[in-house]
Amino acid sequence: MKKAILIFIVVALLSSCNF
Repeated sequence: MKKAILIFIVVALLSSCNF
C-alpha cells in the first residue's frame, strides 16, 4: 500500500540518478 508507493518512489529516484 503506502509502503509500495514509497518503494516505487525510491526506485524511480535511483533510476533517475543512474540516467
